Amino acid sequence: MIPVFESSRLSYYILPCGYARQVLAFYTENKDYIDPWEPDRPGNFYTEGYQKANLKAEYELMKKKQYLRLWITRKENPNRLIGSVCFSNFLYGAFKNCMIGYKIHQDEANNGFGTEAVKASLSYFHANFPQIHLVLAYIQPDNLPSICLARKAGMVNDAFLPAFACPHGTWQDYLLYTYRF
Repeated sequence: MIPVFESSRLSYYILPCGYARQVLAFYTENKDYIDPWEPDRPGNFYTEGYQKANLKAEYELMKKKQYLRLWITRKENPNRLIGSVCFSNFLYGAFKNCMIGYKIHQDEANNGFGTEAVKASLSYFHANFPQIHLVLAYIQPDNLPSICLARKAGMVNDAFLPAFACPHGTWQDYLLYTYRF
């Protein structure tokens, strides 16, 4: 596995479907930590087959410049995934924006890895997608770690969005954080 790029402590990868077992391990180890902030998962999400198909689908979207997920490891341990940064929902034309999402392993939280990963990923993204002007992060107001990370990465809170999304069967308020290139 060869990194796409590196930052001071981290390596970043685009993973082919052969890494489904490692991706599944990441999600399984962090299920209780991540799931409260994510939309409901399909019933087979926590299977190797689902992760393999998902990696393949993500790769096909990446080839079309419609998606980018960067999986993260610590440089000294390249075999253990500690998170990901994902750019999705690309709008070209007049809008020139996309969404960002990020996840850090619960065992690696509060070490600055999330901030380092998001900052480095934004730089990499801008170099490879220069036509995108605005990156959007939708964050639930009680997700304080994500808000703190967004601020440290240079994002700005641009809006409060009441009853914006229904991730678990009830409408939730969100904050809109943005990053402009």
